[in-house]
Amino acid sequence: MSVFIDAELRQVEAAARIGARVCEVHTGPYAHAFHAEGRDPQSAPVVEELAKIRAAGEAIRQAGMRFNAGPCAQLFQRAAGRGAARRARAPYRARDRLARGVRRHARSGAANEGA
Repeated sequence: MSVFIDAELRQVEAAARIGARVCEVHTGPYAHAFHAEGRDPQSAPVVEELAKIRAAGEAIRQAGMRFNAGPCAQLFQRAAGRGAARRARAPYRARDRLARGVRRHARSGAANEGA
């Protein structure tokens, strides 16, 4: 069974209790923060949302479940002058950027543990 959850530890724990094998974490709050902060990946709200996703991912993996990050489906890119094709690709670019960030944070956390 797979579940779609927010990046909250109590939801990870609930997923483990019901026997979920896969947890997909909702990344909409990250997408909202990213766009609200002018697409600045280093802004405090964006970093905070990534930290929540990382913590949830670590808890999911520690519980023996598979961790997936959602596709940032709630992106809104409505700037004037941008084409429809560019807007259509935006969620996928953001998803890929998020996945790279989560992997980078996970590797840095693992490197810090081994030091």
